[in-house]
Amino acid sequence: MGIELRRITRAEIPAWCDAMAVGFMAQPHSGRYSAAEVHFDSNRDVGAFDGKKIVGTYISFVTDISLPGGTVVSANAISGVTVLPTHRKLGILRRAISTDLNEAKERGDAVAVLRASEFSIYGRFGFGVATEASSLEVDTRGVTFLSSSKDGSVELIEPGAATNLCAKPFALHREQRSGAIDRNPVFWQRTFGLLDDYPEGMWKGSIVLSRDGRGRVDGYARYHTTSAWPNDRPESTVHVDELIDSSPASHLRLWNYLCSMAWVTKVVFEECPIDDDIAFQLVDQRAIKRHGPGDQTWARLLDVAKVCTTRTYDIVKKLTIEVVDDSGLANGRFTIDASPSGSSCKRTRSKVDLTMSVNEFGSLVFGGSSASQLTRIGRIQEHTQSAALSADQLFRTSRSPSNPTPF
Repeated sequence: MGIELRRITRAEIPAWCDAMAVGFMAQPHSGRYSAAEVHFDSNRDVGAFDGKKIVGTYISFVTDISLPGGTVVSANAISGVTVLPTHRKLGILRRAISTDLNEAKERGDAVAVLRASEFSIYGRFGFGVATEASSLEVDTRGVTFLSSSKDGSVELIEPGAATNLCAKPFALHREQRSGAIDRNPVFWQRTFGLLDDYPEGMWKGSIVLSRDGRGRVDGYARYHTTSAWPNDRPESTVHVDELIDSSPASHLRLWNYLCSMAWVTKVVFEECPIDDDIAFQLVDQRAIKRHGPGDQTWARLLDVAKVCTTRTYDIVKKLTIEVVDDSGLANGRFTIDASPSGSSCKRTRSKVDLTMSVNEFGSLVFGGSSASQLTRIGRIQEHTQSAALSADQLFRTSRSPSNPTPF
């Protein structure tokens, strides 16, 4: 009997969750299924069945993703992709993702997004790296900031109050950085440790709020700590799980708080935006070690014209790009006529300036990649002199794309 792929029923949620946990090399959920039922109706939860046994899992759900300039487009977010070790290399993933991408295209979604467990998997399905992150480590012993925020305050808050207080700075973050997906109520509950539906358990930590001089919330950070006392001396670590700032002042205020706690000698931020300014705010920049950057969120274009028309541009420029997509979902020749006051992107027969795969364009359009670099290494073909430089001027953004929401 062949492998059947279909949407699971509510009664199959426990077995599906257990299969996903095993696929991610974690312990089964041990009864933590009520949370999965909360968002079941809004997701497309698919199981791969070998007879009655679930041997693979796949989720996609509706969201939107920020583009340069603070605009958003509809997105099909993919998660929970697993196949049991006993059923690898049977084409389960290819069948699931191909069906899902075609359905997303038919629904009118402009892009599909995911986080990849392995770098080499999703390129063959048209995905490219849209956002990156660095791992940052600060040795807080003797750290001195060049300046301090003279007004404003920080306060610790309870998880139950966090969503209402933190939603606005999160929205401002998405306006300032492309590549960030939206958070529905389930994701907000997960973020602040109010929902226990992950194989590794619910988040546990502290939440600190930043307020400006007028008392308005302008940022927040989530963190947890680990303690160590070698030779009876404190050497504790703050692990930053998320830092959302909406202004230079809130950024400085939160970092100052994290680096000045008693007993703490190290602050670690595993998913720090690659252009975070903290190093330039310290007297001694060698107090910081940075590893990476590495891939964070991958994007796969489904509607080139919609994405290119919706995002904003800082210059006046016209560019024709040939997008190569073997699946046929997003291939074609497109002329982008951009200006700060508005833009258009239409299919055309005009002479091509640049040719690139849908993977490369999925990276380029969010503002984090360099067309000139991709051209130098042969991943973009330049047909018009200086067209790659023009693409850099058109697409690059002043802030790096970043997605603080794991999914």
